[in-house]
Amino acid sequence: MTADLVGEQRQQIIDAGANALLEKPLKQDTLIQCLAQHIEATPERLFPHIDGIERRHAMHAMEQNGALFIRLLKVFLSENRQTPDALRQTIQKQDWKQASDQLSRLSASANQIGAFHITRIVDQIATMVQGDKHIDLTLVDQIKSELQIIEKAASAYIEQNNANRNVSTN
Repeated sequence: MTADLVGEQRQQIIDAGANALLEKPLKQDTLIQCLAQHIEATPERLFPHIDGIERRHAMHAMEQNGALFIRLLKVFLSENRQTPDALRQTIQKQDWKQASDQLSRLSASANQIGAFHITRIVDQIATMVQGDKHIDLTLVDQIKSELQIIEKAASAYIEQNNANRNVSTN
């Protein structure tokens, strides 16, 4: 609860992890609406089923912090949209050092949010890269497909979360 916030300060507080802001003087309807949203904030609501992500891992890794999960999910998706295409080009150039770096970054970020199917595919490709074996590019296509599945499933969740944040801050 706070008094006299301007827009930028409000956003800084939300970005820091606050799940709601109540400004003085309190309005009864606003308080009740805010409380109702947070009473319902079960782990399943904070971490809904998202195809391609293991929810239990995400809940544990984020210590039940739904706002942190949303931020990391957004970063994961934005940073990895182009990764499969870049990885394919790197493999075709046979730049094994760069391919290893790309795979390592993707594996770490996928593991962080619980996208373990992507991590398993990345591990298969990494083994091929390290062994100088023929790289099965269909595995890169599988990564791209998994990213699309996660993005599609996550987009509704992210939009709903943004809508809830806007309601709780008005």
